[in-house]
Amino acid sequence: MLSSEENQLLEALERYRERFEWFCTGRAPEAGLETDEVKMVLAVWDEEVEPRRGRIKDPLLKQAFEGLLVGIEKGRARVRLMFLIALQKLVEARFLWLMAEMALKAPAEMKQTLSDVSPENREKLLEIARKTLGTDFDAATMFRDMMQIADDKEQQWQKSLDEIKKEWEEEFNAEMEVRLLKIDAPQAAFWMAELIPQMAAIQKQHPELA
Repeated sequence: MLSSEENQLLEALERYRERFEWFCTGRAPEAGLETDEVKMVLAVWDEEVEPRRGRIKDPLLKQAFEGLLVGIEKGRARVRLMFLIALQKLVEARFLWLMAEMALKAPAEMKQTLSDVSPENREKLLEIARKTLGTDFDAATMFRDMMQIADDKEQQWQKSLDEIKKEWEEEFNAEMEVRLLKIDAPQAAFWMAELIPQMAAIQKQHPELA
């Protein structure tokens, strides 16, 4: 006979099953759940099932429970991977904006260089600029164009920040946000490099997520 705690566990597992099946209703078996749905199913598990895990005495129930853990760990890995992908996109967006801001110095520096070199070299530089830009070099025009690019990149990264704070409220913590707001372009590149092996490790452990 099962104990009262084990019966409570069975009830919690039934609620977990109902939530999972509710999300699957009307879908092809191979479709699977969306990431936010996986997060909600895991929340039911963590709140109602996991706290009772250590109270199982019945060997058959314990065996059945252990069998479910494979799917739970796969779900956690998927959520973690999706968050890391979202975080990498956010850091990349910040990086591209920072690079665009740095590039705003280029028109003035080019103009200064043209005034410092000999007339012969000046013409050579202007020809290179003409081929690169597709038009004659003009510092003011170039600066306006690059300012527009920088403004667009800033809007994109701010949008990415708003999205990750909304969609990954629990995962994207205050420490990450502070780091993001303080980094310069090289530090952003280093952060992106940090994320690559983390994602690769998850995909290696769960090839089906690759």
